[in-house]
Amino acid sequence: MTSETLLEVVDACTLATLPDGSKVILQINQALLDKNPEQHEALIQPHQMRAHGTAVDDCAKRHQNVRGEPGGQCITVPDKVLDLHFDGWKCYLRISLPSADDLKKYPIHELTSPLPYEPQNRRHSRRGTKNKTVTLEEWRARLGFPTENVTRHTIANTTQMVKTLQAETREYMRDHYKTRVLALRPRRINDTMYSDTFFSSVCSVRGYKCFQMFALKQSKVEFIKLMKKEAQAPEMYQDVIRDHGAPNRTVTDNAQVMTGTKWTAINRSYCIESGFTVPHHQHQNYAELQGGNFKLATIKLYHYTPWAPLIYWCYATQYLDMVRRSLSRNTLNWRTGHEAMNGDTPDISIFRFRWFAPVWYYAPSSSFPSDKMLPGFCLGIAPNTGDGFSYTILPVKEYKDIPLTRSPVTLVRSVVRDRDMSSSVPPVVVESTTGLTFYNAEGDEIFSEEELDRQDEEDAMSISSSVSAESVDDTNRDSISLSLLDLEVFPIAEEPEIEDMEIDDPINVSTTPIQSPTEDPKDSNEPRAPLVSQSQIEVEDVDSDDEDDFIHSQEEDSLPTYSRLEYADDVVKDVNNHFSQGDDEPDEDIDSILDHRYVDGILELEVEFYTGETEWLDLEIVKDEDPHSVAQFILKSDLGPIMNGKHRRWARKFLRSLRRTMRRLFRVTDTGFSSSTFDPTPSFPTCRTRRATAAAAAKAKTKPKKKAGNKQMGNFKYGLEIPKKWLDVIRIDAKSKNTKWQDAIHKEVAALLLHKCFDFRSPDFKPTSDYQYAPLNLVYDIKADLRYKARLVCNGCRVDPRGLSTRATVVKGISVRLLDLIAESQGLEVLCGDIGNAFIQAFTKEKVYTRCGPEFGSRHQCIAIISKALYGLTTSAERYRTLFADFLRGEGFKPTRYDRDVWMRLRDTNDGYDYICTHVDDFKIVAKDPHAWMDKIAKSFLVKESGPREYYLGNDYKFHDESNTWTYGCKTYAAEAVAQTERVFGCIAKQSTPLPPKDCHPETDDSPLLLLDEHRKYQMLLGQLQWLLTIGRPDLCQAVSSLNRFGSCPREYHLDLAVRAFGYVKTTINKCIAIDSRPLQYSRSFPNYEKLRPDFLEDYPDAKEEMDPNFPKAFGPILETTILVDSDHAHDLKTRRSITGLLAFVGSTPVHWMSKRQGSIASSTYAAEFSALRTATEEAMNIRYMLRCLGVNIGTKPTDVFGDNLSVIQNSQNPEADLSKKHVAISFHVVREAIAAGIICPYWLKGKYNLSDIMTKQIPKPEFVKHTDFIFWRPNFHIHDKNRIDENFDDDCAYA
Repeated sequence: MTSETLLEVVDACTLATLPDGSKVILQINQALLDKNPEQHEALIQPHQMRAHGTAVDDCAKRHQNVRGEPGGQCITVPDKVLDLHFDGWKCYLRISLPSADDLKKYPIHELTSPLPYEPQNRRHSRRGTKNKTVTLEEWRARLGFPTENVTRHTIANTTQMVKTLQAETREYMRDHYKTRVLALRPRRINDTMYSDTFFSSVCSVRGYKCFQMFALKQSKVEFIKLMKKEAQAPEMYQDVIRDHGAPNRTVTDNAQVMTGTKWTAINRSYCIESGFTVPHHQHQNYAELQGGNFKLATIKLYHYTPWAPLIYWCYATQYLDMVRRSLSRNTLNWRTGHEAMNGDTPDISIFRFRWFAPVWYYAPSSSFPSDKMLPGFCLGIAPNTGDGFSYTILPVKEYKDIPLTRSPVTLVRSVVRDRDMSSSVPPVVVESTTGLTFYNAEGDEIFSEEELDRQDEEDAMSISSSVSAESVDDTNRDSISLSLLDLEVFPIAEEPEIEDMEIDDPINVSTTPIQSPTEDPKDSNEPRAPLVSQSQIEVEDVDSDDEDDFIHSQEEDSLPTYSRLEYADDVVKDVNNHFSQGDDEPDEDIDSILDHRYVDGILELEVEFYTGETEWLDLEIVKDEDPHSVAQFILKSDLGPIMNGKHRRWARKFLRSLRRTMRRLFRVTDTGFSSSTFDPTPSFPTCRTRRATAAAAAKAKTKPKKKAGNKQMGNFKYGLEIPKKWLDVIRIDAKSKNTKWQDAIHKEVAALLLHKCFDFRSPDFKPTSDYQYAPLNLVYDIKADLRYKARLVCNGCRVDPRGLSTRATVVKGISVRLLDLIAESQGLEVLCGDIGNAFIQAFTKEKVYTRCGPEFGSRHQCIAIISKALYGLTTSAERYRTLFADFLRGEGFKPTRYDRDVWMRLRDTNDGYDYICTHVDDFKIVAKDPHAWMDKIAKSFLVKESGPREYYLGNDYKFHDESNTWTYGCKTYAAEAVAQTERVFGCIAKQSTPLPPKDCHPETDDSPLLLLDEHRKYQMLLGQLQWLLTIGRPDLCQAVSSLNRFGSCPREYHLDLAVRAFGYVKTTINKCIAIDSRPLQYSRSFPNYEKLRPDFLEDYPDAKEEMDPNFPKAFGPILETTILVDSDHAHDLKTRRSITGLLAFVGSTPVHWMSKRQGSIASSTYAAEFSALRTATEEAMNIRYMLRCLGVNIGTKPTDVFGDNLSVIQNSQNPEADLSKKHVAISFHVVREAIAAGIICPYWLKGKYNLSDIMTKQIPKPEFVKHTDFIFWRPNFHIHDKNRIDENFDDDCAYA
């Protein structure tokens, strides 16, 4: 059944089988009949049965009703209770088609009434009488006097849901604050739009001289936009697109305004195809025909509205523009143009008054005792105002009061009523039992509510007759001759082509003048009807580029007496408007730019004109009108990180060009025309000019000269030239006598075509307005094995991704280390893989198109819609991550609660979990059978590299057979970083510590600041050190923390320290960390924390470790956690802030390290150590939470926390201890409550055994080496049965 199909209402019977097996015939009256053979179920409305007196209890017996009793589960009819079936979800009857014998055999029970069932009819109304009916003649008047046939079909094909408004029935008008018409919420163009400009010989009261016609050929819809000059046509075109929609194609004639840059820019912005008519073939422009019809409609409207002055024709066109879209047309099978364009039926309830009808309007601001009902004339509907039923009112009482001056005062009111010109007193409404009755000031009845529509028509006829009578009797009025409305008076002339227009001979149209009702015929020279013509009256040569004429005109006009700065402002305006089209009216100039916004990726500016009006316009349109204001606005505004650079470069370039032009204009204006070959009046430089020249020369001598470069030469790598563009590819291949670069490009393009990354279209294809353009670029590189690599990327910075998610997370470093520990403790196997062409395997959500370059071969210059997540788009990483995440979910994996890039799945044997972690296109599998998961991934994605873990995320993995231990280190990356550093700074001396062990305080250095080039080198070194620290070099923690503070403003000494740190990396390049899940060993001593916990619980009775109920079940052996913590009090000599150092172990493997300045200044070592202990407590909670999220068994044993400050350890375990300082007391109670909850157990450890000591300060080489020897793997240490952190290291360190 479709939505257009109506079901038939019938009386029917059915055979019902009750739960006890008995059968009855049920008669259902006023039922809906569905003849669909696939329909096997029926529905009946319980309220319809209850309306007939049938009791329905559809509550099941197993449930309780509102009274708390078991449900009846039955239907009660007279003398019978019909039990219902219940299947756990619904109560129902088992029915079947009854036969003729069944109708005679079983009893019949009537469930519904045979009377019509209309539950939505209102039986009570506040109105005494029904809504009035508007007559056909009245609708004809409201719709601008079309023919009766058109009016009749318009009413039949439209809705009139609003029969009356409160303003028309209330006894006395009052304002309203809520929308009165909720049902009318209108609203889009698969059509070709034709456009043309039409001129009027009468300037309107609002200064309009022409209008732009936009006509849709298939929908028969026209849009009219008033203009003060022809140059405004592009802005009107954009308004039509904004208000009604963008067409597929626009056809215009060859007028300059519709072929210029503004009009073309709009078509490009909205991807609209442009079309043009052949010169001298005006019949090809559909807007020509519709414009003539529209002018005839305007003439006809003036015929029926003789009291309306001609200069108000702008209001008449706006009124007809709205009316004609709602008129039925024979060519559309009597549908309206609005319906043909939008697909919905228009509502014409808004046309409640004819044009220029006398009305009463509500004036809420009138002071007591003034009347709030004032007279006026309705000029039309106020669009986009209020609830839609708002009208533009001319606040005058009589015809003679109608102003004929420019810009008359008009009001917008929504409480409006018809007015009888014969009565000057507003009517009074009295409500009685018989309805609403209207009385005039004398108490005589005027009309009842039923006569309202008919009276409106009679009022209109009386107005016409009264005007005619007054015109005969009054000598100040002239009779209105209908012959004057002949087409000869209103010529519909065709617009001549540009090449045929005579500029020196403007077109003159002779007309018979007709006076307005208030003018004397002897003194009036204004024509009575608007002389609308398509011939432009005056054409101004504003595009002249004759510089000599401009200069001589400046010579003839002497300079004003105001200051040179003010004159510069005028010169700026003159330059800006030098190429503007049309009349230069001051009220159309841009006053200021207020704001900016992005609409579908297009930057728009909110512009305020000198008239006070504001409008949102495209940046390019405003730039054409007033580039100076646009440039100033861009430089002082934040347009976003993507668009700032592009537009600010243009703004600075424009202002420089403008200043240069102004200097030349000043020179020409002040000194006259100067020749390049002869100067009759040589000018001598001023003193200021000489000083500026001397200063510039001195600066040029001291400025270092840039090293001359060969721009013809490209970049080189491994002695081979790398191209920058396609022409370089051709040149290099030709010079090398091979096609290696072209082969690399063809391989890349072939891969993209294989994955169907593009939807190719013809070169003249115009995408829709919601698509954005982004060019493609080729990036070239040479790999270490001398492979030529080319990557085709999209310039995603040209695309506005607002509204789309761009966030793509990667696995955390600690998660990778924990997975290695889980694999070692549970005997799992590890495989690593890399997905090739990862991004382009996912579809993109961005609507982007591009134009193919020569690398696409035969598709060169074709338009390509980008359908896959191409490299360079801002959402590509997110789209690939979502695709891979959906694949993992389909295989039963779920993301962990701590790290959303670690996925786990309970094995089918229910003895543990399989894990997969992802870092963009790199992934690691930790499972019992990882090869099975690798095969499944390879079936869905292109896995180009896979196998046991050897290199993953910058770490080298190695298995040591002698100790049966896996280790990981960053030897490969460290070697590359050291090599790159030595290429920049030369050979680096080896160092035994990252920073000098004595007197190393970078914050106190006062050496010179680095220049820009050296500053970038410093940041490069910091980035490499930071990555080394992240992936597995905790011994660099304190050095990186100290140097990172000066990343934004480093000094020369800081650069030396960074280079020295690489000397230490060069010395210890083979350092690696053992993956050992065995617990750390240490000597326990007093106090016994198990005995202290009951005492702590007295102070913290609610202390307990928070457990997430969604934690997965734990498997595998218990992994113990240990944290070593230390602080260096007042380490920073500038701010005197302390340093917190922390090293966390899971088993015997370090998994987390940290060196950080404390947030506040500690006044004592005790406060600094307690703050560090609080940080260790928080990290212990985090690690325990991570392990539980991974399904790791950590048992009930708390995390052991070791510190080397005895007083802090003793006070943290002493129940009688107390603190008075607030900032220390907070840390104090955090630690003690964690002890009471069984989260941590703090122990004292001698400073020489505290490994976190190297995280807080630089210590001498022997101690530093001993600490690092325990952190990193040593062959003779990790084969011991016990790993003791409190043992002496007597062996010397030998760097491997």
